[in-house]
Amino acid sequence: MPKRIRKTGLPPGSLIYTGTPQRGPIHKELVRYNVESIEEIEVDTIPEYNPNYFYWLDVRGLHNPAEIEVLGKAYGLDPLLLEDVLDPEQRPKFEYTENGLFVIMKNFLPTQNTSEFKSEQISIYLTEGKLVTFQEYPDDSFQALKIRMRQPGSRIRARKSDYLMYAIIDFIADHYFPVIDGCSDRIHSLESIVHKNPSPELKTAIYKVRQDIAEMHRIILPTREAINALQRTESSLMTDKTRRYLRDVMDNIMQILDLNDNQNDHLSSLHDLFMSEITYRMTNVMKILTVVTSIFIPLTFITSVYGMNFKFQPEYDIPMAYPVLWILMIAMGIAQIIYFKRKDWL
Repeated sequence: MPKRIRKTGLPPGSLIYTGTPQRGPIHKELVRYNVESIEEIEVDTIPEYNPNYFYWLDVRGLHNPAEIEVLGKAYGLDPLLLEDVLDPEQRPKFEYTENGLFVIMKNFLPTQNTSEFKSEQISIYLTEGKLVTFQEYPDDSFQALKIRMRQPGSRIRARKSDYLMYAIIDFIADHYFPVIDGCSDRIHSLESIVHKNPSPELKTAIYKVRQDIAEMHRIILPTREAINALQRTESSLMTDKTRRYLRDVMDNIMQILDLNDNQNDHLSSLHDLFMSEITYRMTNVMKILTVVTSIFIPLTFITSVYGMNFKFQPEYDIPMAYPVLWILMIAMGIAQIIYFKRKDWL
């Protein structure tokens, strides 16, 4: 995997993309809408603002800091906010500025392995009549949301830009549930295997799920704080009705966080069960080896006594000594096996 760029010794507000290197142009799509119409256009320059419309500029790709800086200046984003936009490792957060509201969230994207996921940073900036989103990757994660906006009577088009901000946040939060469900399915699958074949590969799989759950917790916890701060802001850009909708998103985030904590506890119990199963199987192996050793100890003693080759050993002159010795050793072995079985040691 390509290494991320790290900033060292640079002053605050230095605009450097610190994510995974990417190629290709940055996509800039402008959605101009009101209750009656909607228009989606790819733009290279910022068009003039018409107060009869609301504007949503969707930027896909962050690997060209110069373009991001131009867009940020056009919409009044502070260089410190743009610095956060260009850092995909930034934790989810909310900031209230003089010009607008700024939110960073993480969107969960599917991978080729449907049971796993990767996170994409989404930065959202709301100002009067305008909304700007910065998606980390060139693929359009909001295509389904734009389809909803094209529908006649769209609720998003009938309301101000703060409602679009809520719709995007709600859209991102809804993507957390399939990932949570996927982790639950993986845990149940591992739980069914742990009794059948607690192999080293299973331990690796448990560790991988634990990593994913910890990564989700690292994302969801600050997301809760960011949304809580957003719905409590006193900015005039946020209407009371939208605040009520954000409280519903908060409820979903709390539910997701509870599920995440339960999964972590479940996985810890599963790991303990795995270790117990390994210990139990090892104990059984040691028990069998101990029983086998116990059976052969007296037999070894007898054979060692008669294998010392002393010159005077009276048993050597008895014709039936050899078969009697065999019968004695077999009888001793059988007697011990019967005894061990009655004790449930075999």
